[in-house]
Amino acid sequence: MRSLQLLNHCCAQAAGSPLNSRSFIANDPENSVVYVALQDNLSVVRVLANEESRGFIEIAQFPVETAPNGACSIVDFTYLSDLQVACLGMRNGDIILISKERFEKGEEAMEVIGSVESGIYAMSWSPDQDLVIMITGEKNVLEMTQDFDTITEFPLHVEEQGEGTQHSVGWGRKETQFHGSAGKQAALHKVDTSKFTVSEDDDHMPRVAWRGDGRLFTCSDIDPRKAARVIRVYNREGVLQNTSEPVDRLEHVLDWRPSGNLIVSSQRLPHRHDIVFLEKNGLRHGEFTLRESTNHKLLEVSWNADSTVLAVWLESELTNSGKTQRTVQLWTSNNYYWYMKQHLVLAEDDIVGFAWDVERPLWAHVVSATGYYHRYIFSWEVLTSTSTAEENAGFVAVIDGASILLTPFAYQNVPPPMCALTLQAEGNVQHVSFGPSASGNCIVALTNDKIQFFELPENGCGESKLLGCFQSLCPFMGEKISNPIRQLHWIRENRLIYVRYDEQTNGDVICLATFSMGDDQPSSIETAHFDGYVHRIYHNAGTHDLLAEDAVGSVYEVQIDNNGKICIDKILQIPDGSCAAIATTRLKPQDSDEEMPRGNLETISPRAFVLATIREDIRNCNYRSAFIACRRNRIDLNILYDENPDQFIENIERFVKDIPEVDYLNLFLSNLRNEDTTVTMYRSEKRNQQPQEEKRVQNKVNYICEAARNVLLKLGRKHYIQSILSTYVKSSPPDLESALMLLAEIKESSLSDAEEALKYTIFLCDADRLYDVALGMYNFPLVLLVAQQAQKDPKEYLPFLQELQKLEKYYQRFRIDDHLKRFEKALRNLSLAGDKHFDELIDYMQKHSLYLVALEEYANKPEKRQVILNVYGDYLVQTSAYEEAGIIFTMSQNLEQAMRAYRMAGSWREVFSLAKQMKYSKEDIHALAYDVIEYLKDKRRYQDAAVVAHDYTEDIEESVDCLLKGSLWQEAIRMVFTCLRSSFGTNFILQNQSYSNDRSDLIETHVKPGLIDGYTQMDEDIDEMFSQFNKQTSRLKDLRERKPEPTVVLPNDDSLDNVDMFSDTTSMYSQFTRYTQATSRVSTVSSKGSRNTSKRRKREDRKRARGKKGTVFEEEYLVSSLKRLYERASNMQNELGNILRALAPFGYVEEARAIQDKFEKMLKEFELSIPIIFVPLQLAISQYASQEEVDAANLPTQIEKPVIADIKWKLQIL
Repeated sequence: MRSLQLLNHCCAQAAGSPLNSRSFIANDPENSVVYVALQDNLSVVRVLANEESRGFIEIAQFPVETAPNGACSIVDFTYLSDLQVACLGMRNGDIILISKERFEKGEEAMEVIGSVESGIYAMSWSPDQDLVIMITGEKNVLEMTQDFDTITEFPLHVEEQGEGTQHSVGWGRKETQFHGSAGKQAALHKVDTSKFTVSEDDDHMPRVAWRGDGRLFTCSDIDPRKAARVIRVYNREGVLQNTSEPVDRLEHVLDWRPSGNLIVSSQRLPHRHDIVFLEKNGLRHGEFTLRESTNHKLLEVSWNADSTVLAVWLESELTNSGKTQRTVQLWTSNNYYWYMKQHLVLAEDDIVGFAWDVERPLWAHVVSATGYYHRYIFSWEVLTSTSTAEENAGFVAVIDGASILLTPFAYQNVPPPMCALTLQAEGNVQHVSFGPSASGNCIVALTNDKIQFFELPENGCGESKLLGCFQSLCPFMGEKISNPIRQLHWIRENRLIYVRYDEQTNGDVICLATFSMGDDQPSSIETAHFDGYVHRIYHNAGTHDLLAEDAVGSVYEVQIDNNGKICIDKILQIPDGSCAAIATTRLKPQDSDEEMPRGNLETISPRAFVLATIREDIRNCNYRSAFIACRRNRIDLNILYDENPDQFIENIERFVKDIPEVDYLNLFLSNLRNEDTTVTMYRSEKRNQQPQEEKRVQNKVNYICEAARNVLLKLGRKHYIQSILSTYVKSSPPDLESALMLLAEIKESSLSDAEEALKYTIFLCDADRLYDVALGMYNFPLVLLVAQQAQKDPKEYLPFLQELQKLEKYYQRFRIDDHLKRFEKALRNLSLAGDKHFDELIDYMQKHSLYLVALEEYANKPEKRQVILNVYGDYLVQTSAYEEAGIIFTMSQNLEQAMRAYRMAGSWREVFSLAKQMKYSKEDIHALAYDVIEYLKDKRRYQDAAVVAHDYTEDIEESVDCLLKGSLWQEAIRMVFTCLRSSFGTNFILQNQSYSNDRSDLIETHVKPGLIDGYTQMDEDIDEMFSQFNKQTSRLKDLRERKPEPTVVLPNDDSLDNVDMFSDTTSMYSQFTRYTQATSRVSTVSSKGSRNTSKRRKREDRKRARGKKGTVFEEEYLVSSLKRLYERASNMQNELGNILRALAPFGYVEEARAIQDKFEKMLKEFELSIPIIFVPLQLAISQYASQEEVDAANLPTQIEKPVIADIKWKLQIL
């Protein structure tokens, strides 16, 4: 909640003539020298220098040719600390070094060190000033050393994306991310980057910027291939790392945050102007919008040295005169919100040069168009009400452009960037001061040209009131230069005190303005000259004392007499190297006295202090003190172990003795979890220990519980019984059975102790779960004890327990396990209950699908095992697992059932293997083979059918016919000319034992007719596809050309707002009803409403699937249908290639050529139409009045473009 306040300002004349082009500023922090390089209206470059802002001297000048479009001939101006010279880079390619020392010695200060033949368009030195990057006129990146030795030179515009290009491996992709109200369809939205262009305000010049550590630099320029500006990131060696994602209308401004996390530029959109941020990988990382209401353009952006303030230098049009003025806005960020903290405006003047100080982050240097140099020194301040009265509301003000964000912390705590109250000033606010009222609810706001007074609601609720307003105080000083007011204080109801810089005395002036509320101007202004610069003015609202502090720390008393005259007296001088401080005695090591925003003092315990104290206690094994501190300050108790696990385990007995209270031990045990809190919650940079191993963290709770249990049992089971039980219950998973066994042991010696311990155990875990565990232990006395302590109804459990006690041992356990749904264990107990329960076991096995468990239990009982196998096989057949059923039946020697299962599975190899085992005759095998062939043909497994016909029926015609039906043309031809030989075993030989029949007649009777049929069918398919394509593309074109206008949005009926009869859960009819032609009505949200919504959604989905002509879904239907047509054509390539290779050898060359040309023509037409067909859907979206309604309707915005596979299907000989 800090604001950026102007502490100090001074100015000096640098040039004697007005300046139109940009000026450059460099500073030597070691010698406190500021250099200014400027180009005057006579095309003469002048370099000036001054010390302590006391007058400039010209140390070099030279004429230059006027740059195109009147641009400045200077490209870069940097002071090089190692060389003690200022380096000037010129657009014509000259690199000039200028030395102030040589000038003071009477020597020539300027030296041209070299020149780049094609010129220099951009230039930037690295932060360590060891390297310099230049972009030449040939658009090459030139990297040189401090001595101007060339390191590398490479072209700026390349097609490569860089070494650091991101590659998606599945997780974290855009489709899986949250897209807010836009929904999942936002991930499918495709942006046409080919339409991205350059902003009309772009100066078409490249830019270079370095990261603060000097390891990376970035270049921005308009890529001629893309006709858009692109940002590229390079490492220190000049190797391209990343290229920015496409950004429409990206502008020329560029800078890299010194901290290294963000690259800043700007984007000019039709409806707004954004400052955009990019990461080093080139991806966008947020933005904020400028608040200019008039025409404007950006000149430059610049980060300060510590990355806290972003300067935005812009030229905007004045509202009244229509003239333009160049100003600088200072922006800061907090809690993902950007505040405009200051607006540097020179009255009736322009800022032609701006630069941050290289070492002092809140120092800014400015050159005006009138030739003046200005230095601004800012500081961070929290603007709070100064009243110490009890009725003070504790207002805290935050400046944000023309808005003042206020929160009364005495009444409410609103986290920024939100606030309780917002004041809107008539200009960008520079400073806020609270009035002298006791309630602290009056403020004065200082803008560039006005002072406004406001009265705030005392409790922060209500509207603020404008008390008065008058113009700036500058005219009363008789000066016209742009020396801003600073350190404004409202000290009396009718008096303001402030500080301004006086150019004539080269010092500050303390001013006292007297006014009457409601007047347009102050009635009088009294001044007093200050010897030097005023660093701060302090006002005591209680005693009305005024103190002034100068730059060296001396303190002055500022007195105002009865006549309004100002008197300044020095009262205290601080020696060099000393400082003053106010301190209080610390109550405890982890406590600290802090002043809250509303002014009162409170003793708090900062988390850092508390953790430091706890860590110190743990290191000294002072576990009790550490435990009490954790408990009092709500620090996770896991830190007692995580800070030093080995030490804790070694000293766990000491830990237990330090904390004898059982309740405290139980609290510690109950808070244990498998997590290293020193990594996840309380990370310490000074911690020497390495993070715990993952396996050790996962078993942490069990490890501690076991160690603690051993110590507790040793120290006394009776005293620590609750803690011991806690170690069992807290284990992962909870070891309730061991806990109950311990309770059973205690019950043997003392029933009352067992009952008390059991009550505590029931408190730790669910009573029903504990009852089930006791029942699963088959210990009926323990079950009764748990049931009684859990206050269960005896009618619920006694009859069941009595019934169980009447049963024999294993059958009783079977019933218990079945009741507890431990089905596997129940089956095993039932198998031990005897063969008389075998039928029940079969039923139980079938009910819970425990076939494998049953087979395991009856592995040594062949007869029972065979029964189980047959039942298991029947189950697999019922679940359509035919192949596994065949295996099970084979294991049970049920070969008939096995063959039936294999036939149903289509496993023809296993079928004929079983036929051999079952000694089928030749005729039976032939009949079986033909049955299998028909089955395989029905399943379109033509190649398998051909193999069966060839191997088991010696029917060459059937085999060839199967291959032809499967479009396996080459295999069918090979089959015709292959010698047929079949054998069904060593003793079974066909009649023609070794025959080699040349069935070339099948070529004429089967192959060629099949080829012609296949050719004809494929030719018809291509014609049909082409016809469908032409019809649907024609209809799609017609639909898009005659896109209907959006439906007119009916005005809202305000009379239905805030109606008392409607509850907060009442749902009004939405504008979506006008598309479904449903009757508008008001209905309460209920389950019926949800069902209606679901039905309506399903009905809309059916309409979309049908794509009825004339509906809003027709376009989506046509595009989806065309996409399926593309996929069919892509898959058809292999099939067509096969038939071409079969047609040509038989002389069907013309037919093959004709179908090849036709299909090729169709594919080319398909490919050319992809960018026309697959564009964002227009028809359905146009029916909605806003993007929110489109998102709510959950409509697809674009069908994904199809891809035609690149397959070599063509024959070059055709």
